[in-house]
Amino acid sequence: MKITIPKKRKELKRHLNDPLFKNSYFLITSTVLSSILGFVFWLLVARCYTPHDVGLATALISAANLLVVFSLLGFGFGVARFLPKEENKQGMINSCLTITFLFSIILSAIFILGIDTWSPALLFVRENIIFIIVFIVIVFTNSLIRLQRSVFMALRTAEFSFVQNTILSILKLIFVLCLVGFGVFGIISSWAIAACIALVISIFVLTPKRVHSYLPIPTVKKRIVKDMFLISFGNYIAENFGAIPSSVLPLMIINVLSPERNAYFFMALAISNIMITIPVAVNSSLFVEGSYAPEQFRNNVIKSIKFTFLLIIPMILSIFIFGDTLLLLFGETYAKNGFYVLCVLVLSVIPFTINKVYITIKNIQLKVKPIIYLNALISILTIGLSYVLMIEIGLIGVAIGYTLSQGIGAAVVFVSVRKEGWI
Repeated sequence: MKITIPKKRKELKRHLNDPLFKNSYFLITSTVLSSILGFVFWLLVARCYTPHDVGLATALISAANLLVVFSLLGFGFGVARFLPKEENKQGMINSCLTITFLFSIILSAIFILGIDTWSPALLFVRENIIFIIVFIVIVFTNSLIRLQRSVFMALRTAEFSFVQNTILSILKLIFVLCLVGFGVFGIISSWAIAACIALVISIFVLTPKRVHSYLPIPTVKKRIVKDMFLISFGNYIAENFGAIPSSVLPLMIINVLSPERNAYFFMALAISNIMITIPVAVNSSLFVEGSYAPEQFRNNVIKSIKFTFLLIIPMILSIFIFGDTLLLLFGETYAKNGFYVLCVLVLSVIPFTINKVYITIKNIQLKVKPIIYLNALISILTIGLSYVLMIEIGLIGVAIGYTLSQGIGAAVVFVSVRKEGWI
């Protein structure tokens, strides 16, 4: 199936009315804008805070992001898959929010109690009750925000995700500048305050616009949760494996190398992640369309692959040309230590796209085991290869291990889809 550029108003209207493209554009705009604003956020942080503070803060936020994924219990997948046809939408949304909130608090407490084991470099968090509170707030607010995004996606209101992400990103910029004098605490506090405000707006303003008379009442509907969880749990395990590399690598770097080295790696990864938002957004839309129109799924898969590569290839080439200039915005030390790391990391977007499409296909087919196996393979390879190469050749070794693992995963996917007759 060809993807043509609309030349007439009628063709453009038809293109934009295609739910796959419509939601993809909103999701891409939302995620790319939040990534760009996130880039500006870390640019300001790099300019206003020391590399040591940046390294500690990014490691702490990476740990929080890992706990966020653990807290979701696969409900993001369950909501996207089952909410469109669920009659009691309020009951499903509130049940997922309630359970996620409680589980995120429990996981945060476990992490803090064992922080000397998980990451000794972050032990300072446990020594200050305010640090502990802010960390817990970051985990549960971002867990609920992630879940809200799945709700908006399932209801085909990706524009609400755009509003949510924009509010969150702009508020982070404002607060991180206001809290410059507080070092690490200022960075993570800006994250927590912004997330609280964005969450309140999402729950009390945006969701009621799509779910009539919606009220965020804590509840657990056993029937809904049971039916969803039976399918979602396998995806939850797969998501956990998928989230481990990007969250664990900063913790590994900060404990093996230094906070400063972690700052250089994290900024390169942040730029690379702007590109990753494109296949993520397109596949999120593809997943929803697979739920609404399964008979068109194969054609939509082909369209989404072509559409994604049409966008990411020029971006990868631009990084090879302008990447060092881009990193100079953070500071000379970031450009000196992060350029080659960035060049290697952006190459991972190509195999990542292939792996992401495969995962979406398996999710639509409700076949979770292949997703678990793929994510587990990539995760284990990433941690193992990155650690060995980091010891041997330093920070660039982490980037090579990360990219090589995605490539091996894509090779496995290629063999699998050939056997299944997709190509």
